[in-house]
Amino acid sequence: MADSGRLRIKGILTSISGALGAAVFRKDGVLVASTFDEKIDGAKLGKLSAAMVNTADACSSEMRRGKLSQLILEADSGKFIAMSAGENAFVLCMLKPDAPLGSILLSLSSAATQVADELK
Repeated sequence: MADSGRLRIKGILTSISGALGAAVFRKDGVLVASTFDEKIDGAKLGKLSAAMVNTADACSSEMRRGKLSQLILEADSGKFIAMSAGENAFVLCMLKPDAPLGSILLSLSSAATQVADELK
């Protein structure tokens, strides 16, 4: 992907309301673009989150619930959402602690659609 495409995707990611940071990964774990702090290892996060998303997708299929659309992970210090962005990518978003989940899901859904269009 050209640098101009990555910049457009970064712009989309920064528009997600209530996010502390976000990234787009291919489903094989390769980082496409990120707004996360430089202290976060994008290559490692891509592999780990792709494994999580692909496993959740397999579970959803096994339980006959169709393709995974989103995955919400809650940890001691906050929440993360992974949302599909087309057939071959997903957006991973780290939420602000006080961010309302409903509005984040709307904002993230819009961003994921825009990212999917950009990746076509």
